[in-house]
Amino acid sequence: MDDCGTCPKCGGELKISPNPKLLYECSDYECDYREYLWPNTPKGGKTKGGLKMDSTEKWNKVVDFYQKDRKSLETVIQKDWETISSEILGYKVIDGNIEAQKHVAYATGNPIKIDILLRKDNKDICIVELKQHQPLDKKWQEQLFTYLKQMKVKIGILVCDNIYLYSYDFAKDDSDQSCVIVDFERNNPDGIKFIDMFTKNNFNEEAISTFITEQGGKKKNVKEIQAQINEILLYDLLKKHFVPKYPVEDFNAAIQNMNIHISAEIPVTIPDVPFMPKDKDENDLDKSEIYTICRKNGINLPHNHNDFTKAKLNNGVPKYWANPNKKLLSQEWWLTLVDINKRELHVFRIPANSIRAEQLKFKSPNLIDLQIHYNDHHYPNFTDSRSGIHFKKWLVRTIPY
Repeated sequence: MDDCGTCPKCGGELKISPNPKLLYECSDYECDYREYLWPNTPKGGKTKGGLKMDSTEKWNKVVDFYQKDRKSLETVIQKDWETISSEILGYKVIDGNIEAQKHVAYATGNPIKIDILLRKDNKDICIVELKQHQPLDKKWQEQLFTYLKQMKVKIGILVCDNIYLYSYDFAKDDSDQSCVIVDFERNNPDGIKFIDMFTKNNFNEEAISTFITEQGGKKKNVKEIQAQINEILLYDLLKKHFVPKYPVEDFNAAIQNMNIHISAEIPVTIPDVPFMPKDKDENDLDKSEIYTICRKNGINLPHNHNDFTKAKLNNGVPKYWANPNKKLLSQEWWLTLVDINKRELHVFRIPANSIRAEQLKFKSPNLIDLQIHYNDHHYPNFTDSRSGIHFKKWLVRTIPY
């Protein structure tokens, strides 16, 4: 049985409910405790009605389905992803937002069958291809690309051992398409972002495409850079560094007995980039501007500006400083860091109760003393200098502005 927590009523174990309207139910058949997915709970009975999940809880529910279906047939996975699409992402059959097992005529004469087609405003917006939860097979990717081209749909989702997100560029070959991989891990920031982006009311093709292209481009760049780093390149760089100062014969004599070796297992320390503060504040953002930028990029910050935190890079001190209220720790906390030097906005989503008050330093009884290091490779994880907490694991996205 998957560990889904403890029943608050009898102390028994909670389990994933087979009822798509339920989140969890108690494994003790004598206990009537239920957690409902949406507020419309049935009349009568003793239930924990009125539970409406945030994006983190929704993603964790998706992970629960994955854990349950690890050895299931595709028919079971199909049913569960129809439930996920409807009850979690908000695409309703009755409104024509979702079509399951859709047959489409194909040039070969044999119709193709699309597992799930998502629609919005009478337009096909996303194709979901479902497979058993096994390692990715390139044939599955080719199959999804065939469907995207046939239906002229840009956004595709392939579900198997992970979630693979594609933004299909019809001007490129299949081998050049960008992809983002989302691991089925609880509280995974990428999974939470997946929920945010693909929820029906938030779905924005341009924002999703930009995200996938940027993330896929970074992955491709890293591979290309790694492929080009070799002993010959290092020799040439060393020579360019030393020969202007020393004769080439002396340089060759100095390294002739050295063994230049590259290993991915040895961590490389990257030198710090000098901190160059600017006067400002023409590059600063207020909370209204932050809210607008995030909305345009498919990130839904709270409407109440008091419910998210802005920390600006301080002039003369390489840290982001802020004094958020202690109450934010017990709710879903959005933290934004404004880099006025690079004109970048770092957006973090911190699930409720992920950080305990005793882990932090306080400026006053209710105000946190937050000082996050800027561009310091001794602290590469957006580290709070006061508490030592790394915030990088909650990074949703870095947005140029």
